[in-house]
Amino acid sequence: MLKIGPCTTQSDLDHILDLQRRNLKASLSSQQVRSDGFVTVEHEPELLGRMNDPYPHIIAKEEEEVVGYALVMEERWRHEIEVLLPMFEEIDRQSWKGRSLMEWDYFIMGQVCVEDAYRGKGVFRKLFEGLKAQMEPHFDCCITEIALSNQRSLHAHLAVGFEEFHRYPASDGDEWILVVQDYR
Repeated sequence: MLKIGPCTTQSDLDHILDLQRRNLKASLSSQQVRSDGFVTVEHEPELLGRMNDPYPHIIAKEEEEVVGYALVMEERWRHEIEVLLPMFEEIDRQSWKGRSLMEWDYFIMGQVCVEDAYRGKGVFRKLFEGLKAQMEPHFDCCITEIALSNQRSLHAHLAVGFEEFHRYPASDGDEWILVVQDYR
């Protein structure tokens, strides 16, 4: 039976890293990238563990296997993952609902991934419901970014209530879309 809950063990973190590695853009064929989506950042195990406190990542488990995850990344980790620095710089320059985003208490949904066999079965939505239940008492909103080339992910985020608020070009030639989900 599928269970949604917090990441609480080293084994959970190891399973997240395994699922992440298998879904990195560099690990997939161009056909898989187009049809199934991908993740961009490969987290260092030690950093992933530190990011899990005080707000744990949310995972979907079938028995003891992690089949999906949504990572929590507080703003304080902004300098730990170099590839994400442009995202934070863009966030610092943007406004949402008439206020600078720097005035909002936000966190970053650092990455979401669902095991291939579990896609299209509501796991993505359940991960975000679990994430919102945990984080809503502490933050005004959740922000993440999605590569324009990752249409599957973009549509999934919009379907669970995220709204686009900014696009910007990346140095790799892709365009990134910043999306936000209001928790107020």
